[in-house]
Amino acid sequence: ITELAKHRAVMRQNSHMAFPFSVQEVIQMGRHPHRTGNQDNETAQIMALCDCQALANRDYRQLSGGEQQRVQLARLLVQLWEPTPSPKWLFLDEPTSALDIHHQQHLFRLLRQLVHERQFNVCCVLHDLNLAARYADRVVLMQKGKVIANGKPQDVLTQQALTMLYGADITVLKDPASHSPLIVLDH
Repeated sequence: ITELAKHRAVMRQNSHMAFPFSVQEVIQMGRHPHRTGNQDNETAQIMALCDCQALANRDYRQLSGGEQQRVQLARLLVQLWEPTPSPKWLFLDEPTSALDIHHQQHLFRLLRQLVHERQFNVCCVLHDLNLAARYADRVVLMQKGKVIANGKPQDVLTQQALTMLYGADITVLKDPASHSPLIVLDH
């Protein structure tokens, strides 16, 4: 399990702590699989990437949901940061559910950067279809545990597929800036 933890990390929608760990301590827990030095420089760099520096000495339990999500992402990155010959995988469950719009955008830009610069693979569960449309390379639509569509966002996030899946009156437009699908609810 320790070896697997060097290559893949999971972020649950909510991560509760029973003990009064500081944000810095929670993030450094990501170092556990490596059992080597403290790596303070890497931790500081990752805390900056995830906008957690100002939270370093705060009690994790006292943070807002969005702050906790940023800290958990930083913990995962500390866990996977060391170079290895095998691919790195991030599995994220609703990583933006408690984030404000600024931090949502920042998170997905950071994930895209990690995919391109550090060869990370990201599998992300999202209910925000517009975030999926804008940032995903591939989208999988599921219903009752079965895949009903799989492909590029523009091929999968269609009005017909989404109306059938959600039973809602939906219009799919083209985002003028990104050219990705833009999903809106009808009146």
